[in-house]
Amino acid sequence: MYAATGVPIKPVLVHFEDERDDRPASTVEDLMGMLMSDGWPKRPNDIVWGKALSSCMSAITTQSGGTRARRAFVEAAHLAQFRVLPDDDLPKSRRNGKLGTARDAERSTRLSAGHSR
Repeated sequence: MYAATGVPIKPVLVHFEDERDDRPASTVEDLMGMLMSDGWPKRPNDIVWGKALSSCMSAITTQSGGTRARRAFVEAAHLAQFRVLPDDDLPKSRRNGKLGTARDAERSTRLSAGHSR
């Protein structure tokens, strides 16, 4: 008998304001459950939420695309003003999927301090 397994993602913890504990997610199915939960703010015509839900459904259907679904989920969570860990603890250059280098960080620090090269 076939037993479906979840589409894995890089784990996240999402803080819903009305709950004491963060909600963990390690599969696309977990993300979709949060998107559909009563704790998620419902906004008419929320395109970002719809994109996240669609990405999750696509990943579940194809059993691939977990990274894309996770990225869409994090974008929707931020729009809903939820804290998402570990993403919110990363430097901004890495949050968008860019790795950034020490040189980039140094340059950014110089620019923000009003220095240029």
